[in-house]
Amino acid sequence: NYVGTQNAHKGNAYAMIGVHALWPVNNYREYIEVPLTNKLLAGETYCVEFYVSLANHASEYAVNNLGAYFSDTIVLGTDKGPLPHHPQIINPGTNPLTNPGIWTKVSGLFTSKGNETYLTIGNFNDNVTSDLVFIKTGTQSQESDYYVDDVSVIHINADAGKDTAICKGNSIMLGRIAGNGLMYSWQPSINLSNPNIAQPIATPTVTTTYYLTATLNGSCAKQDSITITVVNADAGKDTSLCEGNGVRLGKIPLKGVSYNWQPVSGLNSSSIAQPIAAPSKTTTYTLTIMSSGCILKDTVTVNILPYKISIAKAGTSQTICIGDTILIGETEIAGYKYSWSPSLSLINSYSSQPSAFPKQTTTYFLTVTDTATAYPCQTSNTDSVLITTDECDPLLPNIFTPNGDGINDEFVIY
Repeated sequence: NYVGTQNAHKGNAYAMIGVHALWPVNNYREYIEVPLTNKLLAGETYCVEFYVSLANHASEYAVNNLGAYFSDTIVLGTDKGPLPHHPQIINPGTNPLTNPGIWTKVSGLFTSKGNETYLTIGNFNDNVTSDLVFIKTGTQSQESDYYVDDVSVIHINADAGKDTAICKGNSIMLGRIAGNGLMYSWQPSINLSNPNIAQPIATPTVTTTYYLTATLNGSCAKQDSITITVVNADAGKDTSLCEGNGVRLGKIPLKGVSYNWQPVSGLNSSSIAQPIAAPSKTTTYTLTIMSSGCILKDTVTVNILPYKISIAKAGTSQTICIGDTILIGETEIAGYKYSWSPSLSLINSYSSQPSAFPKQTTTYFLTVTDTATAYPCQTSNTDSVLITTDECDPLLPNIFTPNGDGINDEFVIY
């Protein structure tokens, strides 16, 4: 051909387009366009590859930004200039297309919007924005021509599958049917039947996220992941609590798992993953979970402890003269804490037997608390004592009869 000599990348034929020139018009462009054998699918990823080689006779410049544009309708140019489209695939600046006689691969990944039917290849930039590299003095048109061969658009099938749950000890198939020419790699490879196929069998012992990489020809790669939640019946640890209190059973709920607790007594719900249990007596609960066709069970015991009741004895009510002092309460018992109120007329209100010196009739309240730390269920008890005060004025008798009859024989001041 008039622009040089080149062997095909594969086979016996190839195409040629002018991607940069000043003649016959400024910004002169040529493109290759072809209908695809199948419409592209929305949301799917495709690997696009084509090989180019700079024509070795007529090219004065190399152009590095060749690209591929996908459209749902045929592309028609209204003049000989650049097409007003943005290619989904464009050769990166790190992949120079400057070597005549050498086939260089241009490749990339793109996600389809759906129904793309045509593929167009060429330089979509004008002369000012094109990535030009001067090669040699050539024609006056400052021409740049490229051969194009081996164009492919291949669906990258990297679908690890949907997140799911399985019962401990069960297996599940990952991924989906293999795509042509794709190489597969799964990580981590532990508990997989084969980490290098599209659909390995996974038997994880704990919840695991598997990462899939699908690679085409060593250049296009797509990743996806799937989390397999391993379900195991776990009702929680046996526990003890004081009567009237509650405790949360079980573990965090998992999607796709149903829960059932028996017996239902003392539970706020028998069909959730983590009910609150407040039984009135020691109870063993059985958890049954169902997921992916399997049934697992576990038990937990809630031990109910009674309260240790403290004994409070404030003493016997008495009457005293104003200004006198009297002991109230009883002898201290080890392991108990004492507190009296009101405390203003007491000497040591934290004693089991404080001294009281009220100036008026007062009711004293005693609170006794069990402080034995070895016993978790402690409670307080209260008692009270009335201390009545009297001014105690002298009682002077106004008569006495000293006649020896034993009645009022002596004059006594009380």
